[in-house]
Amino acid sequence: MINLRLQRAGLGQAAAAASKVVELTDAQWSQVTAAPKAVVKFYSPNCPYSRAFAPIYEGLAAQYPDVLFAAINVDQSVQQAGVNKIQMLPTVIFFVNGVAKGRIDGVQEASDFQQGMATAFSASTPAGAPAPAAAPAVGTPRAGTLVETAPTSPLAYVAGGAAAVAALGTAAYFLFRGK
Repeated sequence: MINLRLQRAGLGQAAAAASKVVELTDAQWSQVTAAPKAVVKFYSPNCPYSRAFAPIYEGLAAQYPDVLFAAINVDQSVQQAGVNKIQMLPTVIFFVNGVAKGRIDGVQEASDFQQGMATAFSASTPAGAPAPAAAPAVGTPRAGTLVETAPTSPLAYVAGGAAAVAALGTAAYFLFRGK
């Protein structure tokens, strides 16, 4: 399945080439902030989705030599996973001069990745790279994903807190009522 995806995206030979992905740890994070353009994949070697995405990511890294492609193992580098709010594996974040400009959560097709990269870096694809297919904008939720947004007013926090207190009161009533 992965080989078929790579062939469709024109990445079969690129993935077979030597890996251009740099493995980083929390201590080496400064390499990302120092690079003008960086793409960082947060993964776990035990995650089957991370393993499925690895050849696609390595193939794309070979196509963009002017961009730093890095990978961070979240099992070993917990600090950056927390700072970057990683909740799904694999997660790819696009950085420009150390500032996150976009992200893709979960395994995606190569065309989705290229579209997200073009959007984040505000540049076209390199010469010889396949043109990205139409894809949802980076950050657009896919079907079946939970989207959480922060309340926009203090009243929403108060109402949420009141609901939580009411729920606790109801639970306490049923747990501690006399028989």
